[in-house]
Amino acid sequence: MNKLLFLIPIIFVIVGYAVLISDNSSSNGLVTAKLVDIQKSADTNGYVQSAGYYEGTLTLVNIQTQKEYSFFACSKDWNWVNESACYTFSPAEVSKNIESHIYSSELSGCFVGELDQVPCS
Repeated sequence: MNKLLFLIPIIFVIVGYAVLISDNSSSNGLVTAKLVDIQKSADTNGYVQSAGYYEGTLTLVNIQTQKEYSFFACSKDWNWVNESACYTFSPAEVSKNIESHIYSSELSGCFVGELDQVPCS
């Protein structure tokens, strides 16, 4: 059973990565999306004490196309994550960020960093 629980975050990462790669909804590669769900990991509000960072799955919806994006994020600070706020990001850059950590023992499958918050207009 423990082996199956270990696979669940990996499946989320693969699905989120595939969704991010397939998007080309804006000419400059940037998407403005509303954060609609935060699934914090573990039982400590998303904080992983052994690693010293917060982690969880963020789900955002493009405010123009309603396309959904979901990816696993790891960050030293969780204060920038605000449900119902809008963020601008490049799906290709998020995918590159995730891919750059694929061989890291602690950050494998993580988007590491923060998204830029913008007005939802």
